[in-house]
Amino acid sequence: MPFSCILAKIRSSSAAADRAVPRSVVELSARGELWFALILSLAIGVVIRVTEFPLWMTPHLWVGDEPLMATHDAYAWLAGAKGIGGYVDTWMARGLAALHALTGAPLGVIGFWLPVVVTPLTCVPVCWLAFRLGVPEAGALAGVMAGTSLGFLVRTRIGFCDTDILSLFFPTVVAALCAVWLQGALGERWGGRLRELRHEMVWPVVVGVAGMLSRGFYPQSGTIILAVLGAAALLVAVCGRRELWPQAFLALLAMFCLIYLSPWGVVPAALAVAAMAQTGPRRPQLLWAAVVAAVVAAYFSDFAAVLHDYALRALMFTKNSSVDSASSDTLKLPAVAQSIREAQNLDWLGMMERVAGRPWLFVVSSVGFVAALWRWPVLFVFAPFWGLGMASVWLGNRFAMYGGVPAGIGLAFGVAWGVRRLTSRQGRRWIAQLVLSCFALWPAADLMRQVVPIPVIPKIFAETYLRLQQVTPPNARLWQWWDYGYAAQYFAERMSFGDGGLHDGPWLFPLARVHMTNSPREAAQIMKFVTQSQLAATNGSYVTDPVIGFRRLGPQGTREFLHRLAREDLSWGPLPEQYLVVTWENMRIAGWISFFGHWDVETGLSDPAILQAMVGKTDIDTKAGLLMNSGRTFALERLFFVGPPPRQLAWNAGSGLNAIVNEAANSIHIADNRAFGSMMVQLLIGDPAAAAPYLELVEDRYPWVRVYRVR
Repeated sequence: MPFSCILAKIRSSSAAADRAVPRSVVELSARGELWFALILSLAIGVVIRVTEFPLWMTPHLWVGDEPLMATHDAYAWLAGAKGIGGYVDTWMARGLAALHALTGAPLGVIGFWLPVVVTPLTCVPVCWLAFRLGVPEAGALAGVMAGTSLGFLVRTRIGFCDTDILSLFFPTVVAALCAVWLQGALGERWGGRLRELRHEMVWPVVVGVAGMLSRGFYPQSGTIILAVLGAAALLVAVCGRRELWPQAFLALLAMFCLIYLSPWGVVPAALAVAAMAQTGPRRPQLLWAAVVAAVVAAYFSDFAAVLHDYALRALMFTKNSSVDSASSDTLKLPAVAQSIREAQNLDWLGMMERVAGRPWLFVVSSVGFVAALWRWPVLFVFAPFWGLGMASVWLGNRFAMYGGVPAGIGLAFGVAWGVRRLTSRQGRRWIAQLVLSCFALWPAADLMRQVVPIPVIPKIFAETYLRLQQVTPPNARLWQWWDYGYAAQYFAERMSFGDGGLHDGPWLFPLARVHMTNSPREAAQIMKFVTQSQLAATNGSYVTDPVIGFRRLGPQGTREFLHRLAREDLSWGPLPEQYLVVTWENMRIAGWISFFGHWDVETGLSDPAILQAMVGKTDIDTKAGLLMNSGRTFALERLFFVGPPPRQLAWNAGSGLNAIVNEAANSIHIADNRAFGSMMVQLLIGDPAAAAPYLELVEDRYPWVRVYRVR
């Protein structure tokens, strides 16, 4: 018997069963189903994040009345809300400042809870889309997966006050609005609701405003929104009713102008909407006026620069070179993307888990998405989300967060379509969605059972910065590894050298060199030289090319000049005070600091020192000077025990290897002589008097944090 006949029999028997069984006493209307799906998915998104809160209720995770943040970038926006750093004028910082003024709550508390409040809203456009496409029950499963996919959840937990809490929401809103609007442009063959687009001029405006908000809070979201508009245009061209092509493309032009060309784009957008209101080619002059105005607006709004920025960011995340793509022809500076945790690539299995929770769910969701596209072609606007999610195997794990939305739509809408072909009973449709929601939610629940709070900065580090706020002048600058630059700006309320936005090659090279040089004279004079060069180039501003002075010297001149800085004292004019902050936290990323700190600007290569943590069981024979770890044996020249009091043992092994033991941190590191003698190590655990002629110790939290002022 053919499969179609079997399916027909199943459907007829199911329909007969539906007629035989009395209807439920309680049956929700379509709007009731929308509200039920919305409340359910919102509640799950909130509850699954709140489950982590009891683990944060320990004193070492709080500084005063504020919890520590769980991501470095959170402090960028919190510092901006204080009026410090490079993000003061951003929408995110202004929003945090407004919430602080409105509620009176500490900024850290607001940043801690904001992901719980805002992130679950991602399910709202998904649930609304399901309602508008006639399958409101699909909103529950799709909303749950959109808000709790692993790639999204790990970046939006408690304390993750970053733009990720909105960077998925607004593009999803734009895509959902486009999908519903496109229904009027498609023919009956494709499930379109036959509507006259000229009577729905509000859609381009609503989509444009949503896109503007998206780019306002997270400018890089413009890439995926541009892809969504491109998918919509392709859908109109392939599936749209030809008589509506002019109106549809004018609407897309209006959306584009509002999102990317504002404020100049308001004029062509208004002309496009006006032309859209005309039926047929009655007013072709309006159409041509809109196109010409859009071209002019693109020129004045410098849209080409926006595209160039998108291309550079995409190139950075491909990590196809260890040399900074923005380097000049003279200095070959290092690229940072390969060392950023969120930019690390995923394997295919990891990508599937980040997108859908389990590989089998990813496969089923993929099949469901294709099936849903056949029933609702307008869902094609979510294809860019799917593409970005899968591209995390090349671009980095942060992009996996985008795949949860189409995965949820594919699974929920595909199942809804299949179940509706078998039964019309509301209860059965919902049971199918709720059962699958349990399977979809399980990976997220399993993850949250395993997570532990990991603040991005230890309490003692934050307290040190608070102390620096009191003892340093307002124009002072703090030099610490760039990962902690935002935290320095927030707690110390001082500018930092390098941060999450200023960490490319020009910033890495001098910062890493200061950390890895064995000469306190060289470290202090590099800080003076860079500061003097920046202030001279900008008439008093720190925010400019930090290697502008090195660029003038060229590669060979830079190498010779650095050797000179280590050998002799040069004269310097009056400069704002500069402080070097060294911390035990750097030992965790010492390999990367060493890689960048021993960079050759002439060859674009590095000869890093050895500084790595011992993992697994480690034994030390103090008589023979041997360290055994994982079947390997290291002959040591020095064994240094971090105090208090510090002490060391020495042997004549001739290996050039040293071991650093910090029992309080439960860690053992192996370091060669270059790494052991570096400023990153010696200024932290060595005798401060050795550097006193050039670097004066002003804050001592040995062995966790020390702060030195450049003399």
